[in-house]
Amino acid sequence: MLDWKLGVEQINERLKAAGLPVRVLLRGKSALTLQATLPKKPGQGEGAKQQEISLGVRASKEGLRRIENEAHTLARLIINGSFNWALYLPSEPKAKPKQTVEVIEAFKVHYFASNQIKETTWRETWQRTFDRLPQDEPLSEASLLAVVLLTDNHTRIRELTCQRLQRLAEFAGVTIDLKPYQGDYGDASLTPRDIPSDALIIEWRNRIENPYWQWIFGMMAAFGLRPHECFFCKVVNARTLHVLEGKTGFHVSRPLRPEWVDEWSLTRILQPNITGRSYRDYGQRTYRQFERYKVPFNPYDLRHAYAIRGIVERMPVQVMAGMMGHSVQVHTRTYCRWLNDVVAEQVYQDIVQADRRSK
Repeated sequence: MLDWKLGVEQINERLKAAGLPVRVLLRGKSALTLQATLPKKPGQGEGAKQQEISLGVRASKEGLRRIENEAHTLARLIINGSFNWALYLPSEPKAKPKQTVEVIEAFKVHYFASNQIKETTWRETWQRTFDRLPQDEPLSEASLLAVVLLTDNHTRIRELTCQRLQRLAEFAGVTIDLKPYQGDYGDASLTPRDIPSDALIIEWRNRIENPYWQWIFGMMAAFGLRPHECFFCKVVNARTLHVLEGKTGFHVSRPLRPEWVDEWSLTRILQPNITGRSYRDYGQRTYRQFERYKVPFNPYDLRHAYAIRGIVERMPVQVMAGMMGHSVQVHTRTYCRWLNDVVAEQVYQDIVQADRRSK
């Protein structure tokens, strides 16, 4: 085995002769390191002290040549005042990106800490949206946008999907702006042809042969209930209904066609004997029954008809929003077209009638 001490001594003599502030050390039998007075490492405070730098160089003819070159490089950095430990300290391994399922779980903890929300509500709203993301991949702009584009534009589903995924992206530090993709749910989600007339509602209610599903149909039509709320309500009297639980929790509803409550005997509870793990399950069962009886509109259209009926009859917006179990903002945004039409018609009639009376 060669004696590498002599080689190290010769290198140090050349470094000293050149006036360079670096020396080479032989550690053990073959490890070559650099020694110099250097700034303290990050986190060790200010000032300088004599320190060693290990570059993983082993003693050999090639190793001696390399360590001498490295000594010259380090000396130039010291003399020029450009030495930085970042050039020599091993870089910390980058943390493995979290999978989407981990990000969702962390967001859930964060959201529950600052919001009052039931586990069932989370599962039926936020979690249902997040489940569409690829769970075993890092959350990315592409995966978020892909989920958004799978929903129909100008719908409530698109709007909520954008809002929920935007919150998740901000929490995870993913830069994306989903607002341009939300569409305009208030203007485009409903059209006049979607809303069944009272005559059509009565006709198709009478066509349903099963008395239990006939009762469900009548409750949605008379009280403007969401499909699942029909299974979680209590009839106080012919004019008062308590929704005990559901998508938006407890609220009180009243009929805008009280005669339907009487004619259809809605105070006599006839809920179908079905169970579901979620509110969505009850809604899906109701939708299937509408399809079975070939009803030419879907269950939610009965709720929309209830809302429009309230506008036409000039019920206060705050009252209608409360009876439907949502906020005034949601109510005005969803039914703003009909609100505007009714107000315009009212102003027109007032002006025309006043003009006629003056003649």
